[in-house]
Amino acid sequence: ITYLLFVVLLLIGSLLRAHSPTETHSVFRLADGILQVQLELPWAVAEAAQETNEAYVPAMPRESFEELVLTYVTNRLTLLQAGNNLELLHMQLEEVEAEHGLQVNLSYACTSLHGLTISNRILFDHEPRQVNHHRIWRGAESILYQTNPEKPGFEIASTSGTVTTWARVLLFALVVLLILSFYAHKRVEAIY
Repeated sequence: ITYLLFVVLLLIGSLLRAHSPTETHSVFRLADGILQVQLELPWAVAEAAQETNEAYVPAMPRESFEELVLTYVTNRLTLLQAGNNLELLHMQLEEVEAEHGLQVNLSYACTSLHGLTISNRILFDHEPRQVNHHRIWRGAESILYQTNPEKPGFEIASTSGTVTTWARVLLFALVVLLILSFYAHKRVEAIY
């Protein structure tokens, strides 16, 4: 029963965990020539946008505040392919009240993840311990990257030669079957 109580407390604790003010999380998905980027940001982004922009006034209209935050984010998130900036097609800001943060949705014109260079410097000017997490989806498989003030960017390697998750599972299962058949064969030999 102690073990069960521990598991329940662990699950409840993970559900009640607040968004860390020193972390951002982003998801990148490519479909039909459009790269969708969804950023989950702590409220500190709004504070950083206000601090770094001389145009900020405390009683500014909501639309101006959204533009201020989106400008801050897009100026610090750079997506390059073959040395050229990707064309930004759409941007949208949403408040996520339950998590005390913001969600930014961006869309870029992009045909391939191969050679895509991402630099994410969001909140680096505001928090020296900032870590930005990135999940890049390639079909059914995702790759995780992190950026921080010491390493603000990364390049996505070629998709050719990538072993899919299913191939890894099948390879592992084959190795296990070979080991089991070897030991089963040894046991049969020992009996006769």
